[in-house]
Amino acid sequence: MGLFGKKNKLKDQAANGVQASSAPNQNTDYWTCAKCGTHNSKSSMSCKDCGAYK
Repeated sequence: MGLFGKKNKLKDQAANGVQASSAPNQNTDYWTCAKCGTHNSKSSMSCKDCGAYK
């Protein structure tokens, strides 16, 4: 791949960053468990439903 592939990756990441920053700012007070999909408080380290960690 060499240096040229790395430059393309950096361009892609920069483009994705611009798109993400143009999205509305979403301040949430919860995180979603990847295992079961339950919403949990930001301050908790484990899921209240299944016990999985952040």
